[in-house]
Amino acid sequence: MKKTSIIYAITGLLALIFNSCTLHQEPDGFGEDPTEVLISADVNISLKLPQREDAVTTAARAATGYSHRFVIEALGDDERVHDRRECIVPIEEGAETVMLPVNMRLHARNYRILVWSDYVNVTESETVTFYNATSLTPVMPNNGYRANTEYKDAFSACGKLDLRPYKDQWQSKVNVTLDLSRPVGRYELISTDVAAFQRKLNDGTIKGGAFTARLRYGGYVATGFNVAEQTPKNMLSFLSYNTSLNNLSTTENKELRIGFDFIICQPDLTEIPVEIEIVNEKNEVVSNTAVNIPLQAGYNTTVKGRFLTATTDGGLNIDPDYDGTVDVDLGKL
Repeated sequence: MKKTSIIYAITGLLALIFNSCTLHQEPDGFGEDPTEVLISADVNISLKLPQREDAVTTAARAATGYSHRFVIEALGDDERVHDRRECIVPIEEGAETVMLPVNMRLHARNYRILVWSDYVNVTESETVTFYNATSLTPVMPNNGYRANTEYKDAFSACGKLDLRPYKDQWQSKVNVTLDLSRPVGRYELISTDVAAFQRKLNDGTIKGGAFTARLRYGGYVATGFNVAEQTPKNMLSFLSYNTSLNNLSTTENKELRIGFDFIICQPDLTEIPVEIEIVNEKNEVVSNTAVNIPLQAGYNTTVKGRFLTATTDGGLNIDPDYDGTVDVDLGKL
């Protein structure tokens, strides 16, 4: 798993630099130590993903209008946000990392520093986000459930920061290191039976002119994440998404990706049941498959099988050409 570092240099009596970040700061409570300490944070995040034929390059990302969003909060022992910064950073073509300085002015007390990073698309009329980061405890889904996009990727971190030893001390400097990691796991479903599908289409066994993959999750799926606790939240059921299978009848490719998604999950390996239906333009089901996808935060899972022609009846074993094996590759993001 690619990790990045956030280094907090605590210095007194330095100028507060906003660096194009918005500010939300609550007044501190009565009776607190009034010592002001400046937290200077250098935020770095790696953009490297596994090499895939269709991997989205930074050039392609930059052309879409998406930017990086960073949200940093100082959460006190009273569970109140004492300072918050939100920064939007454009995607630079060819860049493999993002770096930006962020400064926060805090009193000499105990905090947890929360960091959330994702992708946003800022236009003249609106800001399109996959996650609602108004609160980091938890971050919640935004604008319904969406898949088939590389911009659903996300990063987070939480670390302790005790400033109480710096009461009445100025011109102090302390370094604290946090690692950003992905609270999401990625998977993609690759169908290996394009040629068999085309043969069935030509001989009339499968009928249709346009086809769609309809994917449904069985059980509950986390759609939110508590950055302070580093745990998935907001479990929902009956989630689904569709993929249009364009040029399926004419493509010469032997394999076809029928869907992919980023799902908030635990660091430990778990399984997500998924039902895959292939339907034609008349909404007639031509193939139905069920598979359990191994999923782990920070990892990419590639599942290969005969999803276009197989039919579920106790497993992937109806098509006479199908050998009963689903190939699974689990690799680090």
